Amino acid sequence: MVDQSVEERVFKTRAGFIKHRYVICMLVFTGLALVYAMRVNLGVAIISMARSSADANKTSLNGVCSSGISPKNGTPVVQPEFDWDSSQRDFLLGAFFYGYISTQIPGGIMAAKLSIKWVFGYGVFLTSLLTIATHFVARWSLTGFVVLRILEGITEGVTFPSLYCLVARWAPESERTTMTTLCVIGTNIGTVITMPITAALASSSLGWPSSFYLPGAAGVLWSLVWYICATSQPENHRWISDEEREYIIKNRGTSHNRSRKIPWLSILTSRPVWMFAIARMIGSITFYMFLTEMPSFVDEIFGVPAIDNGVLNGFFYVLYATSSFGSGILSDYLIRRNFMSRSNVRKLFECSSFVSSGAMLLIVTQLGCSYTAVAVVLCFACSFVALNGGGDAGLALDLAPELAGSVMGFGNMVGNVGAIIATQLVSISRNPENAHAGWNLAFIITALASFFGAILFAFLGTAEEQPWAKEESDEVHFVDEAAEEEISNMSIPKRYSIQYATIQ
Repeated sequence: MVDQSVEERVFKTRAGFIKHRYVICMLVFTGLALVYAMRVNLGVAIISMARSSADANKTSLNGVCSSGISPKNGTPVVQPEFDWDSSQRDFLLGAFFYGYISTQIPGGIMAAKLSIKWVFGYGVFLTSLLTIATHFVARWSLTGFVVLRILEGITEGVTFPSLYCLVARWAPESERTTMTTLCVIGTNIGTVITMPITAALASSSLGWPSSFYLPGAAGVLWSLVWYICATSQPENHRWISDEEREYIIKNRGTSHNRSRKIPWLSILTSRPVWMFAIARMIGSITFYMFLTEMPSFVDEIFGVPAIDNGVLNGFFYVLYATSSFGSGILSDYLIRRNFMSRSNVRKLFECSSFVSSGAMLLIVTQLGCSYTAVAVVLCFACSFVALNGGGDAGLALDLAPELAGSVMGFGNMVGNVGAIIATQLVSISRNPENAHAGWNLAFIITALASFFGAILFAFLGTAEEQPWAKEESDEVHFVDEAAEEEISNMSIPKRYSIQYATIQ
């Protein structure tokens, strides 16, 4: 085999300036940014949408602090439209995840067996249509709104598993983590942009409905671009260069035989897969404590105005995105340079994420009413959570590159139970007599779960490709009939319709 560094240099001189695998990444990045915008906007908008009569007297409760931040002059005072109590709001915020976990495994199966392009695209498109309907459904019925959020979770649930199938087909082996992380940080950028914009829209004369119309309409437009520009694999992409296509096929390390049966028994009884799933679940508790609950914490304890609240929470995800992308690149570098084994690199980043973010949350519980100090420590916590960009973010591709969608579907299904745990943990920890004590209890439990996750992953986690994940035969496989039909309609050299076996 030709030395990979030589092959890469030849490829770079012949393939042109535009690398279409990164164009695909940016399309996925944008799609995930939009679906996360449609996921997290309720966490901010609900502050303007609903306030129960009990909340109106919250300043008389113990444990409520002052941030020292007052609304800007001229900022309109928005009267909440709905009278939902804390339990109803907590359930509404968590409803999305009951639907989301239900389509993780089906999403992986559909992406592996059908068309990744259409599975991912329809996931974004249908979520967008449901988001546009939010205004009407919320005013119709609280129960209907809960059902709508569950349906949004169902439609969005297919996006993450199909993302991993897409990366497995488009990424050279040496770029897997970098490309995965580049796609995934779209979720953080979507959050960064959405939180302050949602707060501003909900506080404006346009009202809270505009914060759902905007991302919903953007998602519909994105879907049109995706259907025109994206393909499931480089073999049948219209505009990719022959050199880049061949480089990807030879170096992605997989053969992608779609007729291959998915070994579910092996996946579900695999200890490494369960360690991956448990790591995602524990990490999700901390992640969703920020994603869905932190706006409520800042509002309830410090009374920060909605726009400032949105800006602060958006800044958390600027830090998160930077840290996640940086840790993904660094982990690929450490693996490529053989500084340590792939498994030890994953353990280094995953355990660092757990321990450091847990420690920051414990520090928050000791800072009392010092808003500035709490905000700074939470910024550090969010940055440390994102170190898993070099940990479990690429683990499904490590364990089973040809079955990454299915493994990711299972891992993300278990992982997103952490989102339900986070919302229920906040609800259960609420203390009517001392609001601050209730939030501190939720933070302490989250930190202890993170420390447990670090110990578990350090001893039992691995990133070695599993024997059951390897192709049973080294024969050359042809793409499925749908892909062949798609290729036959394009002026692409027929030799690229072949799925090459792994080249060692």
